[in-house]
Amino acid sequence: MNRCDCSNPPGGSATCEDDQLAVCVVEDGEAHTFCIRLPGDELTAPDASRDAKKYFAVMYPGALKRALAAALHAHEQAAREPSLRNLSMANFVLSIVKAEPRMPQEPISPEDAELLASGEHRDGDRVIRFRVPPDRGFTADLPSMVGSGDMIDPAAQIESERTQLPAEPA
Repeated sequence: MNRCDCSNPPGGSATCEDDQLAVCVVEDGEAHTFCIRLPGDELTAPDASRDAKKYFAVMYPGALKRALAAALHAHEQAAREPSLRNLSMANFVLSIVKAEPRMPQEPISPEDAELLASGEHRDGDRVIRFRVPPDRGFTADLPSMVGSGDMIDPAAQIESERTQLPAEPA
């Protein structure tokens, strides 16, 4: 199980399946818990979009729906590209936690990497705590996604990695 404790008061927790993002949002003294599947591959990506849309419908009715739907669709597509999975997953989680559309290849700032590592985001009076499934392990890759204090261009990094691969035998 993947579990995320809510802030106190009121306390409580989101207890989810091993492959789901556990989210607890505390607002106006009430805890709202969500279990959101992550777009780890092309089979789970549609479920991830569906879970995320339910979350936004409850927590942010009417807000950014078109832009978020477009971003979620892009994450479904990126789940098919293994070299983008961790970056896409990090941006998917940031979309959920910050309620802003983020594309799969969007650079991760040092501040966003810190937010992902901390498992908590504050937005006014709203406290959002989350826990990424431990087996997803993308948080271990955060330093390589950020660079030395500067934002990176993921597409350039992927292209660089591809050009460094050994040539296939003839």
